[in-house]
Amino acid sequence: MIKTEEDEAPAAASAQQDDENASDEPKIEVKQPEEPAKANEEKKEVTKDVKTEDVKKEDVKKEEVKKEEAVEVKTEDAVEGAKEEKKETVEEKKEEKPAEVEVVEKEAPDAEKLKEEIKEKVEKFEVDYSKIALTNSLALHSIVKTVSALAKIYIVRHEIEKSQAALGFIEKAIPAITGVEGNEANTFLLAKLYQQYSHLYLTLTNQHGAEKYDLEDRPLKFGEKSLDVTKALIPEKESNYVLAKALACVGKAYLVKGEREKAEEFFLQAQTKIQVAFGAETPIAVKYNQNLVEAYNLREETEERAKLLIDITQSNLDICEKIFGKGSIYNIRPMYTLYTAKLHERDSSASQKVLKDLASLEHDGEPVRQNQFQYKAILIDTMILMRQATQQSVMRVELQLSSVFERQLEYCESNKNHPFLEEVVSIFASYFESAGSYQNAFLMWSKFLRIQQNLFGKDREQMISTYKKMATLSTAIGEPTTGAKYFQKAAEILDEFKKTHKDEPKTKEEEQEDLEEQSALYF
Repeated sequence: MIKTEEDEAPAAASAQQDDENASDEPKIEVKQPEEPAKANEEKKEVTKDVKTEDVKKEDVKKEEVKKEEAVEVKTEDAVEGAKEEKKETVEEKKEEKPAEVEVVEKEAPDAEKLKEEIKEKVEKFEVDYSKIALTNSLALHSIVKTVSALAKIYIVRHEIEKSQAALGFIEKAIPAITGVEGNEANTFLLAKLYQQYSHLYLTLTNQHGAEKYDLEDRPLKFGEKSLDVTKALIPEKESNYVLAKALACVGKAYLVKGEREKAEEFFLQAQTKIQVAFGAETPIAVKYNQNLVEAYNLREETEERAKLLIDITQSNLDICEKIFGKGSIYNIRPMYTLYTAKLHERDSSASQKVLKDLASLEHDGEPVRQNQFQYKAILIDTMILMRQATQQSVMRVELQLSSVFERQLEYCESNKNHPFLEEVVSIFASYFESAGSYQNAFLMWSKFLRIQQNLFGKDREQMISTYKKMATLSTAIGEPTTGAKYFQKAAEILDEFKKTHKDEPKTKEEEQEDLEEQSALYF
């Protein structure tokens, strides 16, 4: 119902009623047309003088009825139209299908292009890194740590010149990092550097590729420098890990130099400081106890020495089992040293028991089957069998060596030239040689040579003995010409070695060995 000025109350009531009846239908707001209102006003003015008041009312009512009828028709049409439109919209939505996703296959990246991009980023990083590697910066400290790690690799590979260059760089960089000489940071870095120098010169070898002590006594000199700078910061009476480490470094130098008693003295001091600082039954004490084992091993073989070694190694194993639990993989090294200590007992049953315990270790609930300490223990047991020289022991030796070789090869991911195979291959070669199987011995020494070449990258003094072995075996299998070539190769490496090292007098045993090897080529 449309409201008018003349009938406001009835229109409002009618509109309310319409709203309640049409609650389920969409509400449509209908505006009153302006033109009919104007026409009505004009009509009123024309008939003002002629029509009576009743006629006026009757005309207005008639006009109202017509307007209401027209509005109702329009309202119904509008409602129907809205319903129809809503219906069409719903049907359209039903008919709509989800848009298909177009799958675009990405092209494989161009490998060469990717390499170039990586190369550019690396080069950019290097440039940026060099800019921020300034004095007193963390960046320079990070570079020094990286070079220090690299120096360790060079030391293991016996690359003396590269090791010296790396450590020389660190020595120059330390003042730039620490700023003031003599402060705590400067002292600790220098102490560590001198220990690395000492370790480097302990790895020197003689002209036969065997370890030798440096003629210039540099391991001891650098070890003592490390101890001196440490004492300048830490009182000697104090029990401190850094001080204990410096003492052990000096002890190691004396041990390799052949001065066992002095080595024991420094090892005992280091052990005492660790035990006071951390306790006698802590894992860190195991390492310092092991230093003493190495020193006591050089004593004359007696029952007293054997008991001392067993007591220390058993104590180390007890400490580890208390911390990590029995059967843990973390007990393997002290267990291995206990095995080697018990080999000095007359009764072999004790060492065999430890060997079985080694084989029964577990990690994450799984038995440990591939570990270098296990292999080393089995190889020692194999060498003991080789001495027995019975038919049964010979067969067992070959089976054990074959088993260890296969397991180690698997451990090294089928890399036949991996350094881990060095020990088993050399023992295999010695076994075949002692059994008179020279062809197999030659093949094993050939494998050993490839392992050395893979480790060192070029001919080194460590290969001199290998070439001599191959020369002797070549002659034994009827190929003296090949033997002469290998012996010549050994001589060339030896000459090259002498150019960079001071001449060392040969012992009578070494001179006799050289004569035997040369005579084997001709007789």
